Amino acid sequence: MGNKDADANFNFAIGVDATILKTKVAGYIKGGNGKTEILVLPTDVDTIQTLSFSEITQAVAHQFNIDEDEMKSKITGIKDIFSEFDPDKLTFQLNQIYFYYKKEEPATTGGEASVTTEYAFSIKINLGGLLNLADIVSIDSLYLAIWNINEESVLKRFNMADLSALRPQKG
Repeated sequence: MGNKDADANFNFAIGVDATILKTKVAGYIKGGNGKTEILVLPTDVDTIQTLSFSEITQAVAHQFNIDEDEMKSKITGIKDIFSEFDPDKLTFQLNQIYFYYKKEEPATTGGEASVTTEYAFSIKINLGGLLNLADIVSIDSLYLAIWNINEESVLKRFNMADLSALRPQKG
């Protein structure tokens, strides 16, 4: 015979270790007692790896059974537009990936669920001379970061300048 109270306390947890752009991450889902939580974060916070364009094309070609040389020849056609472009110098660096979601069902019928969502994502793309206009203007790297959290331990991995620290101080 089943215990009716035991069914009300059903809990579960699922975890996964993965690698995204050479960055080790862990993901967790936990649920029970009217609450669900999801967390994704890097596991080696002191190491930021770089993934080259060549490594990405090799992986894509292998995964989808595409001729790697044919794929590279189409991509390197960019050289017609940007003469300095060398795809082997193009690299990608995942500086931060963080996601937290929590939903708690209301304690009473008819109440509203409480939902918390936090995220942070930062990537750096080293352009390898792609945008170099006759030594007048050169863009060496691009950064993209999005976040809605102000936790310093998460934001320090963004690897971007703190604008307030760079501004001249008013005396």
